Amino acid sequence: YNIVLEKEMKLIETMKINGMRMSNYWLTNFIFSLFFYCITMFVFIFFGSKVYNFQFFKHTTMTVMVLVLFAWGLAQISLSFLISVFLNKSQSASIIGYSLSIWLMTIACCMNISIYAPPNEMDWFLYPIPTFTFCRALHVLCVECAYYNCVGSISALPTEAIRCIGC
Repeated sequence: YNIVLEKEMKLIETMKINGMRMSNYWLTNFIFSLFFYCITMFVFIFFGSKVYNFQFFKHTTMTVMVLVLFAWGLAQISLSFLISVFLNKSQSASIIGYSLSIWLMTIACCMNISIYAPPNEMDWFLYPIPTFTFCRALHVLCVECAYYNCVGSISALPTEAIRCIGC
């Protein structure tokens, strides 16, 4: 939203005229987005493990949880930068961003339950879509925690979860 708003208000051109390099602009936006995402991520983990006492959060190693959520955050920020190139109105960016997130997460969850239920693995062409890989990684970790043992270390991660984190 912010990047499209700056583009809509012609602030990017003003920054270019004043000598700002675009690499600095994108790096600053990336760090800004990552900072707020990390705050959200740690609040999410705190509430899941301490406030609501979800067993998944309590028994899965914190390193694995942070790794999965951090990898998803990096992918989401990069995807939002890509999508912002094609949009010119901040209002449409907000609507499209939220709609895309909700619909893709709904589709990904339904596919995990119906098409890719264990022992089936997700198809290769879905790995570049961050929402599908994030949802699949959480699904694999939840299945491990429900039927076997929760993941106790990074070395104990299932192969499919490693592929999801890597993409």
